[in-house]
Amino acid sequence: MTVKEKSKYGKGFIYNLILFAKHWYQGISFMKRFGKEMGSLNFFNVASDHLFEFKIPEQFRGREIDKLTKQFQDFCLELGHGSKMWETTERDFEKAFEMLEELAQLIDKELGINDIEAEWN
Repeated sequence: MTVKEKSKYGKGFIYNLILFAKHWYQGISFMKRFGKEMGSLNFFNVASDHLFEFKIPEQFRGREIDKLTKQFQDFCLELGHGSKMWETTERDFEKAFEMLEELAQLIDKELGINDIEAEWN
């Protein structure tokens, strides 16, 4: 019998980015319910859990994707669990998703896909 490895918050690259992004609506809801600062704090505390076992693929190491991925991970974990946890703002929430969008575009570029920016973004 094979024992299947488990992870509480996921272990992957794209998979964990998706798990993080799935909390967007929850973040908006938190900000409406608790106010922008407390809502942002709650969002980062929950969503950034998916970045603990975040794995950057070897083919991206030392490249622009690696650099932005580490910046994104550090930024979100610092706001969700670090010393800046009590200083989060709505702008931090927006910045995290801007970084995530930029990362997605870099991954597409690496895969040979030339993105065309969406009018409805």
